[in-house]
Amino acid sequence: MQDVNLCKEGEKVGSSEAALLQMLDLRPFTYGLKLTNVFDYGFVYSAKLLNTGPEDLFKAFAAGVANVAALSLGLSYPSLPALPHTVMNAYKNLVAICLETNYMFEEAKALKERVENPDAFVVSAPVVETKTEAPTQQAVVAAEPSEEEEEEDMGDLFSF
Repeated sequence: MQDVNLCKEGEKVGSSEAALLQMLDLRPFTYGLKLTNVFDYGFVYSAKLLNTGPEDLFKAFAAGVANVAALSLGLSYPSLPALPHTVMNAYKNLVAICLETNYMFEEAKALKERVENPDAFVVSAPVVETKTEAPTQQAVVAAEPSEEEEEEDMGDLFSF
């Protein structure tokens, strides 16, 4: 009639619980070794490493590629992982030249139009009406800066 927990994971099962489970034809038991560490070629690893999936391997590989790209960009050494960043930086430099000069190429036309006429690309946001109450006397007093705050002198911050 009701759900009853006969045994829990990690607990020892007594003879009465085992007999009841056998009468119910339930076999929740697994026998074997519990793996805690792995010894391989002189290195000891945690057993959690055995449960890695393809997504974990991809994350580790992507982090390694990102490190190689960052290192090669920092050293100005060309490499395949840094190629997209190098191309994008070159594109940014070309667009900057186009914005400062009259030189133009097809991919920079839209960006130059936005810089020259920003009002043409403004999108009006929908108007939302909100009810605002008149500020109370406390809010007005709190908003005004005190005389001490106005008179604070920071001194010469950049003197050595």
